[in-house]
Amino acid sequence: MKQFFSILLILAVSSCATYYQSNFTFNEEFESGQLDKAYKTLQEHTSEAHGKREFLYFVNNGLVLSMMGRYAESNTFFEKAYLFGEDYRTNYLNEVASYLTNPNFTAYKGEDHEHLMLLYYKALNYLKMNNTEDAVVEIRRLNIRLQQLTDRYRSPDKYDRDAFSNVLMGITYEVDKDYNNAFIAYRNAFAIYSQDYQRLFNVGAPQQLKEDLLRTAWLSGLKSEFEAYKDSLQMPTYTYKENEGGELIFFWHNFYTFISITSLRETSKAIQAVPT
Repeated sequence: MKQFFSILLILAVSSCATYYQSNFTFNEEFESGQLDKAYKTLQEHTSEAHGKREFLYFVNNGLVLSMMGRYAESNTFFEKAYLFGEDYRTNYLNEVASYLTNPNFTAYKGEDHEHLMLLYYKALNYLKMNNTEDAVVEIRRLNIRLQQLTDRYRSPDKYDRDAFSNVLMGITYEVDKDYNNAFIAYRNAFAIYSQDYQRLFNVGAPQQLKEDLLRTAWLSGLKSEFEAYKDSLQMPTYTYKENEGGELIFFWHNFYTFISITSLRETSKAIQAVPT
């Protein structure tokens, strides 16, 4: 029996070393912008698609393919990761083994923020493919998953609503010129800033969101709401003026230990969102 555990430990350590080496190579290539090499490195470890690290394999493939502009392929991998998270069932034998050897023996099911992130990227991919209908579906999935995650915690100070996902939904509806639903999404985002973020993080609604709210109220023909928000937001001189030449929406993704997302509109105006 002692010999069995010794062999098991050696195999586990060897597997761990192989994983960290391949992961280090991938991360190094990815962070230096060598996307083709990073993708090739992932393909050298396709066995992970059915192993303990399949969630990470799916997410990493989806992320790299998205940055390479291969959006449909990217969403195929992100959907696999999403379904893995939905269907995951703990294998208690593996859990026990992981405590006896190392945590890498058990399947990696993904962190909460990673499950939210992949849905965000799916929505963004659909937007880049001009598929606003499916983009909205993914944003709604994101909000549902966030609610499922926050139901686990009882603290009155828990983070249970995300303003950025509602802003993204508003942007998506605006692309379709569905100004009424865009207004509702922006109104929800504004309420989250006012009721949650101000209390939890001392962060108020950004100026750009206030303008988004007024603009879509005007374009929706909601004149009473438009006037009411002008008063409550203390913006009595605001008037809607159509931009000449359209509008640029720029998403800046900053990758460190966690992913922080900030959306910039008109290149200089920031919609500041709390990272998820």
